[in-house]
Amino acid sequence: MIDLENLQTSTLPVGAKPGQIMLLVDLTLTPNPMAALDLLKSMGYEPQLKFCTFTTGLHIIAVLKDERFDLAQPIDDEYLMDEWIELVERINKDAVRLWRGHPKQVTLQARERQQQTKGK
Repeated sequence: MIDLENLQTSTLPVGAKPGQIMLLVDLTLTPNPMAALDLLKSMGYEPQLKFCTFTTGLHIIAVLKDERFDLAQPIDDEYLMDEWIELVERINKDAVRLWRGHPKQVTLQARERQQQTKGK
């Protein structure tokens, strides 16, 4: 059982910043948030609870991973996908999120390459 008294809580902005990747579960979208927290702990995660305001209201988020990357290096598209898939299969698919903060210039370069490919 999760000991809520020992969990740190704070607010969380929506989305990842450039160079950041986050794996999280929106506990508000799970049928039983306490059971979801227990499951996450049994899977080896140490969730950090945060509050996030979406257009639908205030949500309680369990942040499982919050990592930063060098902005000069693109984030591998497959990074954390295995963990995301496992969580989606064991929890509500709408509750599991993988936020990737792509650097603005990398995003622009990718968009330019995509437009060039379409033109060929």
